[in-house]
Amino acid sequence: GDFLFRQNFYGVAAIGAYDLGGSSLDTQLWLGYLNKRATFYALDVKYGLPIDQDLTWTLQVNYLGNSVDSALKSRVGSKNIANGNFVQLNGTIKGYGFDGTLGGLMYGKKG
Repeated sequence: GDFLFRQNFYGVAAIGAYDLGGSSLDTQLWLGYLNKRATFYALDVKYGLPIDQDLTWTLQVNYLGNSVDSALKSRVGSKNIANGNFVQLNGTIKGYGFDGTLGGLMYGKKG
């Protein structure tokens, strides 16, 4: 247990919200680093566009990933822990009593 839990964990985030002349852009970037063991990262981007007074279109992309050091893989076992990616994309239309979302996601190992 000391191999993993004696390490320091560092994290940083950058969060922003921008008004682009009627449309909006919201961003979040998160990074985490477990000293000499793993790196974690996440990105969330959301763009909103008002088409009409009662109709809006939103596009959102999420990305999560990790990179695990080979020392941790060999200690825990490469079948139990691996590098990975998660991507989600959603498009939403809201207005006139209608709310519809269409999107997809992908999860898997790098490469």
